Amino acid sequence: MKYTLRKPDGDLTVATRDDLVVLWNNGELLPGAEAAPEGTDEWRSALAVIGVEAPVASGAAATSRSPCLARLANRYDDAYRVATGAGGIGTGFKVLGGLAALGGLIVAASGLSRAAPGLATLAYSDVFLGVGVILGVGAPLFALGVLLSAVGQALKATVDTAVNTSPLLTDAEKRQVIGA
Repeated sequence: MKYTLRKPDGDLTVATRDDLVVLWNNGELLPGAEAAPEGTDEWRSALAVIGVEAPVASGAAATSRSPCLARLANRYDDAYRVATGAGGIGTGFKVLGGLAALGGLIVAASGLSRAAPGLATLAYSDVFLGVGVILGVGAPLFALGVLLSAVGQALKATVDTAVNTSPLLTDAEKRQVIGA
């Protein structure tokens, strides 16, 4: 049987299965190459045609995965959701910390604007309250948000590494899982 070989650079060649094996053994058949039986549009990985990798179709048919690969991709998708959620919660805490600090700043500024020689203790109590809110509420919430955002980014990086080094996924599946 003859195959139309589409190389990663777009060149088309007609070759038999034995020719594909020879190209692979000589290092000339790259992983991104696709092959289709001559006269058809049923493209799949050329490496799958010669039995070097699992037969996963490319293009529109690539979305239908085996149950094992679907579970693996779902596991990675869940991990990305957890990482994104941690980053989102961290952003929420940073916003709350910023709002609390802004509120404390407003209270402190209003206390300073009312400061007069006779009302010093009342006005400065507002300043101390405002600074207390900034340091006691705003700063810790913001710091917690920064830590949670960092955890989310670290989780994303870990999942990216797991996906990219997985021997169970083809390059096309890796791009699909990562969302590239």
